[in-house]
Amino acid sequence: MADPAFHKRPAAQSDKPRRVRGGVRLARKDWPEGIGWQARRWLDALTARLAPDTAALGIDYARKGQARSLALEPGRVVAAVQGHVYTAYRTVIEVPTFGEAQWEALVQAMAEQAIHGAKLLSGELTLGLEDLFGQLGLRLLPATAELRGSCTCAEGRAAGEGSAWCKHVACAGLLAAEALDRDPFLVFTLRGVPGPEVLERLTERRSKLAGGGPGGTASNGMAQLPALDEQIDEFWDSGPGLDDLETPIRKPEVSHALLRRLGPSPFADAKFPLVGLLATCYDTISRAAQSEGFAGPAGGGGGAGESGGDRAVESEAEGEAEGRGEGGGAGGGAGPPAGGRR
Repeated sequence: MADPAFHKRPAAQSDKPRRVRGGVRLARKDWPEGIGWQARRWLDALTARLAPDTAALGIDYARKGQARSLALEPGRVVAAVQGHVYTAYRTVIEVPTFGEAQWEALVQAMAEQAIHGAKLLSGELTLGLEDLFGQLGLRLLPATAELRGSCTCAEGRAAGEGSAWCKHVACAGLLAAEALDRDPFLVFTLRGVPGPEVLERLTERRSKLAGGGPGGTASNGMAQLPALDEQIDEFWDSGPGLDDLETPIRKPEVSHALLRRLGPSPFADAKFPLVGLLATCYDTISRAAQSEGFAGPAGGGGGAGESGGDRAVESEAEGEAEGRGEGGGAGGGAGPPAGGRR
């Protein structure tokens, strides 16, 4: 008679993927809407190696949490993805890393270009960083041809060079894309140096560039900046580097981000749709700013005069307010209650 405490090992293969408790899964319900440009670049390179049905299965696996583990390491993404058999498959996506000489050149270039160095040290990975890498003949995000996927499943073992990847590799790649969306600095890790180490090198290099004695020059030949008390009168004047700042005019990746963070209006019982009006104002101003930015400065004098963008915003805002019956002014429609104005 069999021991009732003995649990029989499951069959070698089940009809459905074996369920994983506490697995790594896609957190975004609207995947891939709203992901950052780093994750989008990775996703584009990944999906180029996936057949449409395989990509769909990979998304299903990633949403169900079929990955028992996931790690982004120097030069590779490593995951254990549970399929139909008892043992999880070891899945690897390899990424070429940069050599030490290439990293030295990159850190030097980032330190010399103040805008990139400042953005990185503040925790932001800008789109313009791709151009900096390109100037050195490198790619920040890998292209499809650079990626090498492998899996211990039967399909993965039989796949040849250039073959389409299996659903387990797809699952791992999709989860890696979301990891890059949460922490863009992981792309440095994939390229060979962990993000914190890159920032440490960058800080050290920027300090060296700003070094030198009073009135001397930095190690790269740049003029040493005067002490703060010597430039009080010109402190608020813009310097020559102002033109180098990146101020791209484009549609926000997430609409009404500030309003989403603030949440519902604090005036719960007010009849005035405060959040709705603010959203309308933001949209109107955003459209006017984009239109004026793409069209360039309007002809005629500037200065204190009213710009075309200002007139467009005012005109659109008045028209939409009249359409809702919210027009104010003397003898106008019913304006917002006093509580709303406060």
